[in-house]
Amino acid sequence: MYPKKHQLNQGFALPAAIFVLVVLAAVVVAMMNLSATQTQVVNDSMQVSRANWAAQSGLDWAIYQIVDDTAAASCVDATGAKTIDGFSVVISCNSRDYEEVGFTNVTRYSLQAAATPAGLTVDQPDYAYRAVEIDIVLEN
Repeated sequence: MYPKKHQLNQGFALPAAIFVLVVLAAVVVAMMNLSATQTQVVNDSMQVSRANWAAQSGLDWAIYQIVDDTAAASCVDATGAKTIDGFSVVISCNSRDYEEVGFTNVTRYSLQAAATPAGLTVDQPDYAYRAVEIDIVLEN
């Protein structure tokens, strides 16, 4: 009588072990995907931050070109494309002269700077775009 009962319990460990291995493998794959995604998010955030600071640097350069005391203020000097730390920065400038109460002539400069990674296109994973703009009003 006892030997038959013992024979019924012999095959139970193998399916349980296979189930545990499958569950552990699924957990490991999920953790690897989570880690890879988190790494990509951090890289994207860094690239966007670098693009933002490159655009800001381009804008600062353009502001200096306009307000520099040694040169006459002009949008022509502050417009163009620059390469800053691996980013292509395109700077555009528009100016408008007008008269304001208390001043004889006032010029308003509208500056925009847009930065993208040099050599990358929109469909590539490390592509980032940031644009900044500012208006400057100078009395003549």
